[in-house]
Amino acid sequence: MRAARCINLAFSLLQLKSPEVTANYLSRLTFWWFNSILITGYKRPLEESDLYPLNEVDKAGSWVPAFEKQWRKEMVHHIRSLFVQYSEMILQLIEPVL
Repeated sequence: MRAARCINLAFSLLQLKSPEVTANYLSRLTFWWFNSILITGYKRPLEESDLYPLNEVDKAGSWVPAFEKQWRKEMVHHIRSLFVQYSEMILQLIEPVL
């Protein structure tokens, strides 16, 4: 009996997809696909079970590698520019002494 409940729960979770996935261009542009959640929220407070799981492209895991790659580039650029600025500052400080 317990196994059957687990299977039913897993099956219902697999079927639960955001309507955004199948929405056409106009529906996405006007957020019409979101109306069912808005109506539910109007009738009663939303619960976690009312919400759809995130689409794969909206999950952080799909964006983190690209973000980290770009972040490393920015850090290298920033460190180099700081090195140049500090070098120029030090040269300006010791130039009167020379």
